[in-house]
Amino acid sequence: MRGSIVGVDGLAFGAARRASRFATYVIYGRNYRAPLSPTKLYRVSPNEIERIPVEKPSLPIPFITGVEDGDWDLETRRVRDDVVYRAFKQRFDEGADWEETDYHAFMQDRLRDTSTEWSGYETMDDVRRRYESLDRLYRAINRNGYVPQHELQPDQQISFPSLNGTPVPLPPEFREIAAYVSRDGEFMWAAGMHRLCIAKLAAVERIPVRIRIRHEAWQRHRDAVSRGDVPPGTHPDTRDLSGK
Repeated sequence: MRGSIVGVDGLAFGAARRASRFATYVIYGRNYRAPLSPTKLYRVSPNEIERIPVEKPSLPIPFITGVEDGDWDLETRRVRDDVVYRAFKQRFDEGADWEETDYHAFMQDRLRDTSTEWSGYETMDDVRRRYESLDRLYRAINRNGYVPQHELQPDQQISFPSLNGTPVPLPPEFREIAAYVSRDGEFMWAAGMHRLCIAKLAAVERIPVRIRIRHEAWQRHRDAVSRGDVPPGTHPDTRDLSGK
């Protein structure tokens, strides 16, 4: 039975990857020389992802990679100031009970949230099960390091609020931590805050990251690298570009 499920997933994932690459090219990629590579993962230190855009840029389709101009990368807040990082530090570094952390008030607010994203949390029992799940996730990453999604949940479906909560089977790379890239090439957080914060606190050296949106100025720099006008350097997003 599992073999047939894997086969179906493989076909669905292959179709999803092709659709992602096609839509990325049609909407954004045809305007640039350097490929946007929406399914590629980059190995990045979690400590390189330190900031979050206050006004996060958006995409017309959730599973592609885009390019956006503007000042969205200038006004930011720190990951370390986010409620998730603060609470996880209280819990995992300082040994606080979940009810003593900033996350507890956050989750109590989620019980009153009627959005699709938090539809699975209706009672405090649901919240406690989340706490138990986060404890298990921290122990696993602290003990075994960061395990990529394709080794953990190869057939998971994701629900997107923009698609009215409809479950969509997506390849594992679309369930990894996602990042924006600023005009200067800085990785900024886009999705996967819980795993990012745990990776930071567990001193994980490298994590797989998928790029959601690049600033247009950075993409123009990548184009210059691709043409051979400037050297690629050591940045993960330019070092593999061919200057031909």
